[in-house]
Amino acid sequence: MISDRKRPNHIRISKDNPYYPMSYKGYISPARLAMAEHLNRCLGSDEFIYFNDGDSFNSDINNMQLVPHKELTKLNQIRRIVDSMDRMGARLFILRSELADIRFYHTPCDCPKCTRSREARQAEYRL
Repeated sequence: MISDRKRPNHIRISKDNPYYPMSYKGYISPARLAMAEHLNRCLGSDEFIYFNDGDSFNSDINNMQLVPHKELTKLNQIRRIVDSMDRMGARLFILRSELADIRFYHTPCDCPKCTRSREARQAEYRL
């Protein structure tokens, strides 16, 4: 049976895990755990994960971006508007370009893999 959950199940981690402080009663989101392991540090409560393709089940590090809450709400709002307009068959190129500008403003971390130029990252995720 295929689950109709909108978010993936949390996974349980042990108390001796270095990322246990990020968990709630030993449970943590797979995406937050993957990003923390990628950065080699615990994520703060003010750091959120944005999924570039909109699929929260896809915990690939190239699909995730670490953003503050204010930017996350803006990105999600733009995505909802664009998706609703796409369902109606309309094209909103202005919103799409605005989404692309916001999406590539932040880099997920400072590692060489993620600090490519803004243009290189945009080329990968052309809308």
